[in-house]
Amino acid sequence: MRAGSTSPWLLPAALLLAALSPAALSLPSAVRAADAPAAGTAADRRPNIVFFLCDDLGVGDIAALGSKAIRTPHIDALFGRGTRLSRHWAGNAVCAPSRCVLMTGRHPGHAVVRSNREVKPEGQAPMPAGTVTLAGILRDAGYATGGFGKWGLGAPGSASDPAACGFDEFFGYNCQRQAHSFYPDHLWDGRERVELDGKTYSADLIAGRQLDFVRRHADRPFFLYVPTTVPHLALEVPADEPSLADYAEQFADEEPYTGGRGYVPCPRPLATYAAMITRMDREVGRLVALLDELGIADDTVFVFSSDNGATIPGVGGIDTTRLGSHGGLRAWKGTPYEGGLRVPTVAVWPGRIPAGRTLDAPTGFEDWLPTLLDLAGLADRIPAGLDGASLAGPLRGAAAPPADRPLYRELTEGNWQTVVEGRWKAVRRAAPKTPAVPAATELYDLAADPAESRDVAADHPDIVRRLEAILAREHVRHPDWPLPVVDGGTGRRADAGPAPAARGGGPRRPSVLVILSDDQRADTVQALGNPHVATPAVDALVARGAVLSRAYCMGSMQGAVCVPSRAMMLSGRSLFHAEEQLRTSDTWPEAFGRAGYRTFLTGKWHNGPAAATRCFAAGRNVFFGGMHDQRSVPVASFSDHGEPVRAAAAGTHSSELFGGAAVEFVESLGAEPFF
Repeated sequence: MRAGSTSPWLLPAALLLAALSPAALSLPSAVRAADAPAAGTAADRRPNIVFFLCDDLGVGDIAALGSKAIRTPHIDALFGRGTRLSRHWAGNAVCAPSRCVLMTGRHPGHAVVRSNREVKPEGQAPMPAGTVTLAGILRDAGYATGGFGKWGLGAPGSASDPAACGFDEFFGYNCQRQAHSFYPDHLWDGRERVELDGKTYSADLIAGRQLDFVRRHADRPFFLYVPTTVPHLALEVPADEPSLADYAEQFADEEPYTGGRGYVPCPRPLATYAAMITRMDREVGRLVALLDELGIADDTVFVFSSDNGATIPGVGGIDTTRLGSHGGLRAWKGTPYEGGLRVPTVAVWPGRIPAGRTLDAPTGFEDWLPTLLDLAGLADRIPAGLDGASLAGPLRGAAAPPADRPLYRELTEGNWQTVVEGRWKAVRRAAPKTPAVPAATELYDLAADPAESRDVAADHPDIVRRLEAILAREHVRHPDWPLPVVDGGTGRRADAGPAPAARGGGPRRPSVLVILSDDQRADTVQALGNPHVATPAVDALVARGAVLSRAYCMGSMQGAVCVPSRAMMLSGRSLFHAEEQLRTSDTWPEAFGRAGYRTFLTGKWHNGPAAATRCFAAGRNVFFGGMHDQRSVPVASFSDHGEPVRAAAAGTHSSELFGGAAVEFVESLGAEPFF
């Protein structure tokens, strides 16, 4: 574990402990209130807005909501001083489309980003130029706007990077893949790339910048958006984190994570995950304490939430089942069930939003754009045609919550739809192995069965038909984001009329899988003539495809050996252009990446880290090894496209390590084509 360098924004230890006590988060005392601005002055000022967005934090990861394993005193204090939204849905079940819903107020059936989709060399698929966002509206209304953390909605310089979407300032990660390392080689300050040493804990740098933003804009209304990268994998926290030792003792029986299921190895995964959250909780405390110190807490609307449910158990080495991160709900991140969509959410505004209350009605990320504008006195600026509804009245206690309105979600990479209406929830997924054919619609009674353990569709056919009509109505086909379970095999609904020309024309592109064995002759395959060695999986491929009986490896002038053979295959360059192979030539993984494919490598590379990071490493680790000891494989992570982070995956056979990584990569994609 790497120790983080000391940040210039970190307080001395004694002062930090005093400033971050839970008592510091209590409502201002009567004495402090007497020193506050006069009522007329406060009424003339629009409230500040602070939106703190965690990354993959489950409802069971907060002590105030039931966690027995993780200490979150400052977040607990927020839930005590505000109104909890107990049935709040994130914008989607994965990062980018969820954030799109938050910024635009449009649910996934109408949104302009409906899946995670990376663009090379760094960033995610952008929103169209001119997309109206919450930050843009607030900036036009005179707010100072700052975003600090992870963006994920458009590459640097694109039509929807933070500056184009209304943020005066942004500091942090532009790209979700880059954010898989807490020790990056760079971050972005606006549109300027800031080089780092790879030894500084990014969350500390980002937290310092958000506090600086508040201090500089305390005398005017500001919108502070804090999309932290915690607790998203990888499992990394500075060695000097005070809570780490206590958690290591608490989870003394845990096994180290040696790699093979994505991300860098971690010797104490449960302790590290818990310490990451406790460290983030302390930053929430610092932020709220600063608002109190500056005398602007009463003039600030504070929202705390998460971009989707908790991480799938086992990915990256974290046992979220043992931690109860989903809070007893069904399933995890990426799914249409409550464990993937329902997120821990509270809204705080001292004196305006009652403390200690709960809104137990379906609400979602699409509601925040109209709600925050309404609370800020800017209801006249709420755009027409949004899917969200203002919750200002219910949050203030002046109106009943919208108990029976439907909330809709879809995820193109998961190929599913879901809708909740009051107590009823419907889920439509594709039938096994037939993406364009829907399975029978599932129905759950969340009032009687919040864990979604019993499908009651057969008992309530009328309710199923009503909710199926909503599923059909709320999905509007988008040429860039096909949903086969609704649109059919060509990405369109059967009743939608002639399909418009697909981008690039033609049907969905095929994925490409290349399995390259090492030092294997053709006659070691049983289907190709070997009577002694059992190779049933390879035999099945031989039976399903065409055999090139006189195919040659590329070889080299020194003999048929690994390095030049692999380089020539990927570059298409001959021996006589060796210098141009992977150093200057274009490669077919890069060409696939430009065409929208996700590219991934696991196994033995043998052509240097620079070429590997150029061609592969699309959001996951790249593994080297299996050269001499198949059970002590060197592992290298290129998830940050910087210098490889090396570790040893001892005890796991390389075939299992590499095969598991490949399976995880394919499972993570949904309908995206991959190489």
